[in-house]
Amino acid sequence: FLLMGIGGPGHDGPYLTDTIILACLKPSTGQIALISIPRDLSAKIPGYGQTKINLAASQGLKKGESGSAFAAEIISDLLDVDIHYYAQVDFKAFVEIVDYVGGIRVNIDRTFTDAMYPSYKSGYQTISFSKGIQTMNGDTALSYVRSRHGNNGEGSDFARAKRQQKIIFALKEKILSASTLANPIRISKIIASLEKHIETNLQFADTMYFLKLMRGLDIQQIITAVLDDSPNGFLKANFTDSGAYILEPKTGDWDVVIDYIKNIFER
Repeated sequence: FLLMGIGGPGHDGPYLTDTIILACLKPSTGQIALISIPRDLSAKIPGYGQTKINLAASQGLKKGESGSAFAAEIISDLLDVDIHYYAQVDFKAFVEIVDYVGGIRVNIDRTFTDAMYPSYKSGYQTISFSKGIQTMNGDTALSYVRSRHGNNGEGSDFARAKRQQKIIFALKEKILSASTLANPIRISKIIASLEKHIETNLQFADTMYFLKLMRGLDIQQIITAVLDDSPNGFLKANFTDSGAYILEPKTGDWDVVIDYIKNIFER
């Protein structure tokens, strides 16, 4: 599965992929792995050349294709992994769904402040989060997963990727809780929001199957990973000929990354 988040209409770079997560399922054991892919990952995009992977969806749209399907194709070729399903949602759907389920409880690992968080009125605003458990509404959850310039170790895309995974787990628990599943009004609102703001090749029967599987999934058994440029990571920083910041494999090719993904459940 390829899970993607975009800003959508009304945001800067509305069709640039803000969040990219590769979700892998092993049906024989029910195990799931979430691998966060940085949006600055280097990729060759037809019609654009070597650039950031987050441009793929917007380039697909320019070609008259499905942006999310095009991005899935690019990532599939780059990482040599079969992507059977993809789903792309925008910020509006994310905010609405969090609000429709009554908010989500999140355990914030550390206090941080971001003085350069984008403002809807252009420019920047300051946001802060305090360590501990907090119930977030949609807008707060969105700022938590989008923040890129926080202090106290939260100012990187890699820290942001970990926060995104944390929010996914919290939202999964709330959507699949009795308080949501037994509430037809909440369910109908969620479905209505997704119909307007999601692009996916998942069929209804597929969705029902995976929801049933997720209900019995123990979060402690989920494998999480972030492709990054840490000392033990697979990536290093570089620049394209045009001066754009990108992340490339340390070894010069993608073999180690490909092997890591293919064997994610055996580690």
